[in-house]
Amino acid sequence: MGEFVEESLEGLLSVFEQISELQLFTNEELNTFIKRCRQFEYRLNKKQKSPRDFNLYAEYLCDFLNLLKLRRTRVLKRRRFITEERGRRRSEVEEDYSERVYDGEVDDNIMNLNVAKAVVEQGLSSVKTHDAAGMLMEMWQECNKIELIPNIEDIRSFIVEELKKFDNEHTRLFEIELACNSGVSKFDMFDEALKTTSTEKMHRLYLRWLSELPEEKDWLNLEKEIETVKEEFGVEFIKNCLERRPQSAVIWNVYLENCVDEGIISPDEFRETCNHALDKVDPNDSFPIWQRAIEYSIVHDPAGTEKIFRDALINTNSIVRSKIKILFLEYLDELFKQSKITADKMREKVMELVSNKPNSAEFYCAVHLKELNRPHPDHKFAGFVIKSAVNEEGCASVEAVILYAKWALRYEPTKFHVVHQIGLKLFEGAFLDEFMIRWTQLLQSVAKDVREDQSGSMCENADKVVEGDAEGETGETKVLRKRPRRS
Repeated sequence: MGEFVEESLEGLLSVFEQISELQLFTNEELNTFIKRCRQFEYRLNKKQKSPRDFNLYAEYLCDFLNLLKLRRTRVLKRRRFITEERGRRRSEVEEDYSERVYDGEVDDNIMNLNVAKAVVEQGLSSVKTHDAAGMLMEMWQECNKIELIPNIEDIRSFIVEELKKFDNEHTRLFEIELACNSGVSKFDMFDEALKTTSTEKMHRLYLRWLSELPEEKDWLNLEKEIETVKEEFGVEFIKNCLERRPQSAVIWNVYLENCVDEGIISPDEFRETCNHALDKVDPNDSFPIWQRAIEYSIVHDPAGTEKIFRDALINTNSIVRSKIKILFLEYLDELFKQSKITADKMREKVMELVSNKPNSAEFYCAVHLKELNRPHPDHKFAGFVIKSAVNEEGCASVEAVILYAKWALRYEPTKFHVVHQIGLKLFEGAFLDEFMIRWTQLLQSVAKDVREDQSGSMCENADKVVEGDAEGETGETKVLRKRPRRS
């Protein structure tokens, strides 16, 4: 396969050279393009060919050609502008003005924003006092849109100082916007503003903002607020939020929980709502919905719980499937503790989950620890699981390798140094640093345990010697002890 791929790339060599000569792409962009072409060529030259691979390759090449065309158009436009500007004759006044604009040392009232400051002062003296704060707020927002003018900060500071002289709703809005630019939640700032300025207008501004929520950041803050104090939000409010943001898994989860707590939903309606939610949310965010459905089934339909687990494992991607497996593992462990399934049956189901790959390192670690914590653990099975976590491609984590080392130290000591070599090969960068720190901590812990064991055994032997001496004391020894010293 590699020979065919290289042959195809050699056929494109002239194209790559021509693109490089155009200088429309950097060397890094060109290298990325060649790597992507090689990846597509490998997909096209495999034994089982798929029309989708050809379509994706064609779409990628078309997108690259469009980008090439756009950059070429931009360069030609720039070249045309420069050529025309050079050929056009300018008046002396125009040239002098251009030099003043681009010369930072020349004092210019417009470029220094002295005129803008005068406009602000004139506005403050012209409008009514109760409208001045609103005008300053709008001016401050306009100033925030400008970044490249050096003196804009002076005008912004002047407006802020004038705003601080007022104490009304617009002042609170200014404080809210300023805090939000620093990363503070807008909901928290509105709560503080309502405590400071509890007027009808302030409440109307808050309600108007809630009805709009135009930005993604605002929705994320609302989701966090709903998740934190879910008891303060009624079902109707959550339902209205879902109509405007049906893709939110957080809001769907809180809505389902409220419906169950208030007892306003039947099992069939709950099942239908869960299916509707799964259709709307991002597959990567669907775990809370599946978890809610499983918990509901455990309480209201225990016989159908395992079927929901199976459906979740079939209909989810690898990210969510791993979390479902860990939840399934907890469920099986609970059934075993309640003596509803035997140890053999539980291990059979766990083995089925392990065999259904791909798995995540978190799942393997959870199975390994669960097995070791059982009353009668199967050490070989625990070792098999943690070895699978380390050996499965793209699955190993620092936690998994450390657990493997602990298991090997106890049950296969000859493999302990091998685990260290595996970790050095698997990890790079920050992960390698984390592994080395964890490995050093493990060695220190082992050395400490060995010292404590040796110290304990030495003390025990000393006690035995003392007891033996006391019990084996002969009459001769007693006589010797009573013998008087010579003068």
